[in-house]
Amino acid sequence: MLQRNTILDFNFKVLATAAILSVSTVTQAKVIWSENFDSATAGQSVTAPPLNWSVVPGNGDVKVGASPHPGWQGNAIIGTLATSYPGGYVQTNLPTIPTTGALTLQFDGWAFSKYLDGGEVILNTNTGNIFRIDAWNNNGGIVNQWVIGLDGGARWFSPNNFMRDQTVHVSFNLDYANQNFWGVFDNGSSIITTPFMSFTGTPALTSLGVYEDKRWDSKGTDFDNFTISSVPEPEEWAMMLLGAGMVAFQVKRKHKQL
Repeated sequence: MLQRNTILDFNFKVLATAAILSVSTVTQAKVIWSENFDSATAGQSVTAPPLNWSVVPGNGDVKVGASPHPGWQGNAIIGTLATSYPGGYVQTNLPTIPTTGALTLQFDGWAFSKYLDGGEVILNTNTGNIFRIDAWNNNGGIVNQWVIGLDGGARWFSPNNFMRDQTVHVSFNLDYANQNFWGVFDNGSSIITTPFMSFTGTPALTSLGVYEDKRWDSKGTDFDNFTISSVPEPEEWAMMLLGAGMVAFQVKRKHKQL
């Protein structure tokens, strides 16, 4: 009997510990989809296996190349390898992405200041809303800003002459619980956060697109290290905790009956 009680007591402690760990882990972002292009060969079209991205009809293809920037590793999307204006492709094989809680899209970008127009990353949705993150020209056609916005609605611009010819880590946040979105631009020394901007409904992400626009001196915008992550709503955390707690309670109850 003593041995059996010891085993049950051990099981209860294990389950209780698991319940506590579950609360701490579910509050962290879970990566749903990621792509760093390292599975492809430099110079390869992104439409070829294993990437299998889709070229936008009528646009030139964009190829994978060795990352040329400090701190970047492996391959990246290299704007200088776009074969025509504009080059673009879309990843349509995204997994099922929840429309509750919050989503975060992150990537690294490098916008050259000596070309006419900037590249962009877009998030297409099933409601027709299109969220955009652009390298933007607002200085006589020279790229000197980054911008996050919603087609047909609000846009927010970074300061002029900010984050060109250097790595920019973009974090775009889509908050379904509060129906707003905002972005963080981090160039290693400064972080700019937009005011909150709103959307309506629950637009589910259907595809992620990357585009190269007009180029000057054959330079485009480079992109790498894409991730889409989700964080559950507090109600989901509570349900997980409740479930783990009920299991632990049942084990403890059986322990007392023996």
